[in-house]
Amino acid sequence: MENLKSKKQILLTGAGFSKNFGGFLAKEMFDEIYNSDHLKKFPTLRDKLLATGDFEFFYAEAMLDKNLTPEEKGAVKAAVQEAYNNLDKIFQSSFISNGDLLMSWGDFLSKNFSGNGSAVGLFFTLNQDLLLERSFGNVCPGVKSFRMNGLGQADSFSSSHSVVLPQDTKRAEADILVGNLSYFKLHGSYGWKSSDGTDQMVVGSNKSELIEKEPILKLYFDVFKKAIAEGNKNILIIGYGFRDKHINDVLMDGVENHGLKIVCIGNSSIADVIKKAENEYPECVPLLRRVDKYFPYPLERILNNNAGDTSFRDRIEENIR
Repeated sequence: MENLKSKKQILLTGAGFSKNFGGFLAKEMFDEIYNSDHLKKFPTLRDKLLATGDFEFFYAEAMLDKNLTPEEKGAVKAAVQEAYNNLDKIFQSSFISNGDLLMSWGDFLSKNFSGNGSAVGLFFTLNQDLLLERSFGNVCPGVKSFRMNGLGQADSFSSSHSVVLPQDTKRAEADILVGNLSYFKLHGSYGWKSSDGTDQMVVGSNKSELIEKEPILKLYFDVFKKAIAEGNKNILIIGYGFRDKHINDVLMDGVENHGLKIVCIGNSSIADVIKKAENEYPECVPLLRRVDKYFPYPLERILNNNAGDTSFRDRIEENIR
């Protein structure tokens, strides 16, 4: 992607973004997996899940555990897939239940992040849900649309809707260069299958290795790194918990070496976020302390045009210009 020139404003979203539309945070995904009947058949697996307290770590450990039987590993995979399926059911009619907020979001996205003829707009997400596919028909570069397979907003997802990722990334590179706003699912997606035919979601503690093995995901991450390294970018981060080292390393390099400015929208105050990080994942604290602006408000409060108060949106837009 040597020819890529991106817009100054970049967007990155995590689970807290989808939470605004009824989605699950990590702790809620944990409970969904714990509740799965697939795991209920194997009490020792539920004990392992409880012992870790982290569903992604549990998943990664289970997949690498040589002592687990194929049936046990299959149960772990099925439980995680079931949790994402339950999440997708919430979003099947999201444009109806959250229509006003989604329309406001679409306006905010278009105004602040769409590119032009000389610079491409970039929207990165760590989420694997289908909220934006169902609501706006978003399609990632080089990947076939779910809608081409007959998936509508209120239709249940099935294996027949799955999309196999291509080995060749040339189409994806071309899509990025000609679009006004490119949407990248850095950790893959519910409903995607790897180019080798296996289910492709980057869940676990070995995310960098999984990304390197999948050509499309490697390209997406390379675009993310290149965009930050272009210099003097303003990135708006919504609902990201700063737990992914490979993402944090790129952001910190951007702040220290490439003039990156970080503006965040989260669910609690920056002081609370840092205090929690100090206790649970201290390695991300230095990056959190480099956040330029932090807005602890739900999207509905920021984007609700009917409230007659647009000061939060105005302040955010001012800080990412």
